[in-house]
Amino acid sequence: METSTKRSVKYWGSIASIPVVIILFISGLQLHLEDEHSEEGRFSAHIEQEGHFASLENHNRHHENDSEEIHSAPLEEIENHEEGGWEAAHQIWALLFLTLMVVHIYLHWNWFKTVIGKFRLRNSKLLALTVLVFTLMVISGFSMFFHLVPREFEMGEIHFRLGIVLMILILIHIVQRFKWIISITRKMASQE
Repeated sequence: METSTKRSVKYWGSIASIPVVIILFISGLQLHLEDEHSEEGRFSAHIEQEGHFASLENHNRHHENDSEEIHSAPLEEIENHEEGGWEAAHQIWALLFLTLMVVHIYLHWNWFKTVIGKFRLRNSKLLALTVLVFTLMVISGFSMFFHLVPREFEMGEIHFRLGIVLMILILIHIVQRFKWIISITRKMASQE
């Protein structure tokens, strides 16, 4: 039989995971949209910069002895662009989510042992898929964070698509356990 303290910890751990996964999804979506936007503008920005550098070289050849200051507007924009806000937030929330998931699995370990031990995992395709997608998300996230794969590999796109699939699976997981959440909420409210 489960103690009320353990039930309470499971409950609050599950409840805490919901806003974390929502924030994580929003920050990931924002990063993806920014990345798509920068991909579209990257080629034209590259051409503009090359053109700008070529004009600077011509200007310098003609005015080698002039002491006028040359301003580089495109370079100043790049240097002044604030980077890392959404990425840093996404990484922090991802670590928090990873921690909550480790705790969630630990708290439900007996259930996992029962499911795996009796080979019910084959019957629980949704759980198997969720665990697989979550594991791939963690691997792809860490591989990007530690630069384990070349940038050309498009790991960000893979990570984003896995994120969409995982979000759908988590929503299904929450809906399936909604009665349990309501039941525990009522029990906890009646005890107070």
